[in-house]
Amino acid sequence: MKMRNVCLILTFAICALLPSCVNVNSFNKIRQCNTGESCECSGDSVRSELYFGLQKPDGMSVTEAEWQDFLDKSITPRFPDGLTVFDSYGQSKDKNGKTIREKTKVLVIVHKDGKDDDLDKICEEYKKAFSQDSVFRTKSRVSSSLDDDNGDDDCRCGKDEEHRN
Repeated sequence: MKMRNVCLILTFAICALLPSCVNVNSFNKIRQCNTGESCECSGDSVRSELYFGLQKPDGMSVTEAEWQDFLDKSITPRFPDGLTVFDSYGQSKDKNGKTIREKTKVLVIVHKDGKDDDLDKICEEYKKAFSQDSVFRTKSRVSSSLDDDNGDDDCRCGKDEEHRN
């Protein structure tokens, strides 16, 4: 399967997961804003998501043992403080209009900013190990317990200037 198809599949997976990312965050302290207000997070935590397609070009899939070995050797040493991996499923149409379905591993890591090199290396190692064209990746700033030095909420709510009359 071409990695272009994997990217399309992963894009659909992100669209399906995005609503849950906005409102559900197991350890982030996010203040709910009233209507007409916007929130701004001042913490320096980042939530990175990497989507690893499990279909190899030869039609075989990355096995659970292969994935676990990759996780143990390439990911955990770079992020020993914690991460989350879950199984996902995506589908998209290829350039010929055929629906492609693929199992995916989604890696979620909340970390301090400045880990792009480590994430780049993980993606490159996965592509090389499993003959992939790409690994889909997202990144967003969040307020998390990693930012919590005084117990205060790092997200501030205020009137949205663009909507004032």
